[in-house]
Amino acid sequence: MWYLGILYFIELAIFVLFANCQMANYAHEFSKCSLRHRLLVFDHKCLRMFGPLNSSFLYQRYISGQPASAIYYYLQCGEQSTLNDTLLNLFCQIIGEPVFNKLRTEQQLGYIVQAGLRRSNKLQGFRILVQSSYHPNKIDKCIEEFLLTVNKLLEDMSDEEFNVHVQSLMTHLLEKPKGMQDRFGRLWSEIACRHYNFKRHLHEVDVLKSLKKNDVIDFFRRYMDPSSCRRRKLTVHVLSNEEHSYDSEYNNHDEKVIVLKDYTELKRCCPLSALARPFMMFTSKCEGNVLRF
Repeated sequence: MWYLGILYFIELAIFVLFANCQMANYAHEFSKCSLRHRLLVFDHKCLRMFGPLNSSFLYQRYISGQPASAIYYYLQCGEQSTLNDTLLNLFCQIIGEPVFNKLRTEQQLGYIVQAGLRRSNKLQGFRILVQSSYHPNKIDKCIEEFLLTVNKLLEDMSDEEFNVHVQSLMTHLLEKPKGMQDRFGRLWSEIACRHYNFKRHLHEVDVLKSLKKNDVIDFFRRYMDPSSCRRRKLTVHVLSNEEHSYDSEYNNHDEKVIVLKDYTELKRCCPLSALARPFMMFTSKCEGNVLRF
């Protein structure tokens, strides 16, 4: 279907932006050892973080043959840890329905409206994906306006409602894998990110039991509130050539927004984050065609 093309394009743009020199390390190691399993034991030489605090980046690309445009709105929420992971999971659990109701049902901005989280290379963030016939700048402003209401939404939420969300997330975390594929996916994700936290769901449940509503509010205010001085934002606009190539109304951007002409501009201004701290330590050595742990 036609909309799958634009979703694939925006995912490709996101991959390019989030890719880092770790891929170069992979290529270098592959030249030394042809075993595919060697991928499990590569050293992470460098992991990217975004630019300075209170920063906002915009990356735009045009696409032909598609009647709609799309926006990928991303707010970085710090490095992964059991506490931060659980807070972001709970925030997404709480905010998922309000995002859909506001942007999809009430404002009818697009047929595809998705909210959730993204984790990559030890870093994580909250993201919103919208495919729409409207210009992405208009969608961006609508998302910002919605986020301005989230603080009050969280403050007005009763303890009973909060506990319902906690129990719902807890049930999801404790749900047993439905099959070998689900179990494999859960285990492989830990290997791929090099955390090796194979009992992550149990650790997060323990944290969930101690969380209060104010913890989620503080988390939102720190990383996602539009007024936060620690906010890091990236938006990717994929624009339809047929609809928005000459749309001068939206070509002017806020002076605080850094418009990226090339994705390497983003990487140049991003400091490196610390290496991941795995729950289990492994040592490895590749000798000839034998991989030893």
